Amino acid sequence: MQFEEQISSYGKPYYIDTITGETQWGSYNFFNTNIPLPKGYICLFLNGKDVYKYIGEDEDEDEDEDEDEDEDLNSYSYAPDASEEDKTIISATYKELQSLKTQPAINEMFRRLNLFENVSKLLKRIPESIIDESLEYLGGKADVLPQTIIDYIQTAEREELGENSILTPFYRISKTDSSFLRERSIRELCGLNMQEEELSSALKQLKELTCPISLDLIYDPVMTGCVNGHTCDKSSIEEVLKTSVNCPICRGLIVRTSVVPNVFAKKILDEFTNKYVHQRGKIWKKIKEMCIDRLETKNQTREETERLLKEERQRRAEAARIIEERDRREQERDRREEERYLLGREQAARAAVAARIAREEQSARRLEANRIAREEADRVREAARVAREEERARVERERERLAREETARLQAQIEQGNFYRERDPEERRRRRR
Repeated sequence: MQFEEQISSYGKPYYIDTITGETQWGSYNFFNTNIPLPKGYICLFLNGKDVYKYIGEDEDEDEDEDEDEDEDLNSYSYAPDASEEDKTIISATYKELQSLKTQPAINEMFRRLNLFENVSKLLKRIPESIIDESLEYLGGKADVLPQTIIDYIQTAEREELGENSILTPFYRISKTDSSFLRERSIRELCGLNMQEEELSSALKQLKELTCPISLDLIYDPVMTGCVNGHTCDKSSIEEVLKTSVNCPICRGLIVRTSVVPNVFAKKILDEFTNKYVHQRGKIWKKIKEMCIDRLETKNQTREETERLLKEERQRRAEAARIIEERDRREQERDRREEERYLLGREQAARAAVAARIAREEQSARRLEANRIAREEADRVREAARVAREEERARVERERERLAREETARLQAQIEQGNFYRERDPEERRRRRR
């Protein structure tokens, strides 16, 4: 159920429709009667019709009430020797049960509703979403075999009704039909075939979801921009805004020319579409076609949006590629300039090193030349000194030789007796020299 229980400031429970947001107090009697509902049930109104919700044991129930009456009130089982009236009730259609307004009929209605809700729990879906969808579709959505659903319904009815379960609508359906597993709905198997009521509710809701401009089902709901804030299809109001500034519904001035999405209406439209798009039967043909058309349009819009997004991503990727290429070229240019700068610095450094080495080599050569010149000068001086020494030694040797010769001559003269006669003139000449 789409109702959520809340507690008022007086401590009494009330219920909120989670889709429309409307609140209402529950009734403990059958609709428009004074017949009390089975224990733990409450009557609420959904889309203009009465629905019944199980809320658990009624805490306000008189505890001193006869236990047998409580058991009879809440019992959905019928003895194997059920009366003809009970058998008639078990085999009656849901519409026939609604017209009987008797307690056994109400019990049978709630037995079928409970069975339907339990099957919906088995499929992990809310009961309101399962209308006339086929077993094949539901089984595929919930990853449950259709035969599993059928076995579950059959077992539950046997446990609740015993031998009388063969009287239910489930057993009266021809299971030899080739379309049994493929086309049968759970409502039909549970004896809750309410196509006319559901169709009436769907058509009423469809009128509220129709664009007041195009008179077709709204595909993309937006606000008109006038003070009343009507909801219509986006494409329709955009066509109107091209030629007029007045709202086509109330003729009021459109103060906001840019359309604003109606998220709440879109949510309701999506729920309506998903709810009725897979219904079977000819009575659902019109609504099903509109839902399929909306889904196809929505898919086309999504594909167009995806295409535009893809193109936009491609443009952005191309722009990013161009920017990246430009940055790469700039980085390459900066790198080359840096390399040239570093190369210039390296060349300058090498030139400076070469100049320093040349200066050092020149200085070294100059020092070496000076050293060689000094050594050569030292050799020349040494050679001159040696020559002088040799000359002195030679002169000394010559002097000594002459002295020896003179001495020898003198000695010879002395020996010959001619010393005094010859000595004076020679001595004088030698001394003069």
